[in-house]
Amino acid sequence: MEYKVIEDKKDLLKLSFKDIDQGFMTLVKDKIWEDKATEFAAFKVTHPEVGELVFTLRTTGKAPKKVWNDALASLTKDISGFEKEIKNIK
Repeated sequence: MEYKVIEDKKDLLKLSFKDIDQGFMTLVKDKIWEDKATEFAAFKVTHPEVGELVFTLRTTGKAPKKVWNDALASLTKDISGFEKEIKNIK
């Protein structure tokens, strides 16, 4: 997954991703919204043929990178738990 930081400020983080699944980014966005420090979290696809997605995260009282990393860690834990449950299905 190719990404670049567009903007990194005290309360704002903007990231650009190439060729990333919008469904996955929706999971990330929803998880980010669970953090009370989140003021704004959304993504947009700049153009379908280019395949670039820009994610914007604005926070209050907590660094946006911390909110981003916490959300990814929580999502990883959720997916691992789901994987264990699936393996137990008989």
